[in-house]
Amino acid sequence: MTSERQRWSGNGHYYQVVLLSGVTWPQANDLTTALPGKWYLATVTSADESAFVEGLLRAGQPHFTSECGISNLVGRVCGGIWLGALSSSASAQDWRWVTGEPFAFADWGPFEPFRNGDRVRIDEFRDRGVIAWNDAPSTLPSTGYVIETQTLCDD
Repeated sequence: MTSERQRWSGNGHYYQVVLLSGVTWPQANDLTTALPGKWYLATVTSADESAFVEGLLRAGQPHFTSECGISNLVGRVCGGIWLGALSSSASAQDWRWVTGEPFAFADWGPFEPFRNGDRVRIDEFRDRGVIAWNDAPSTLPSTGYVIETQTLCDD
């Protein structure tokens, strides 16, 4: 299931949520870059942009965080939705965006990044009552991804 495209006034870019259960980060990235136009996994470079993307996830979407696990540190963690951030390894934590934009903003969840993943996804830390970023292994199946483009083909 794919949401409607939404334009964010903060940068004029278009965003879209794609719900696809069981998708890994490499699969999400491949599916996104294969789209017509210049779509990429979303880069979230400010608190305002993070709030906008979180709003997209909450607005009119089936609950995107239905798949949950238990963390000894924070309790139930449910999700998640892939973003376009990656690291060369879980231990390196040399985060960067797929577009090459500076990784100067982060919206990490409690105790994150935990150094157990090389990609970033948005999860719900249910017992803490927050939606935030979590480092996760790129091969971990997730519930979808957020895509972004500067212009639509028909603009």
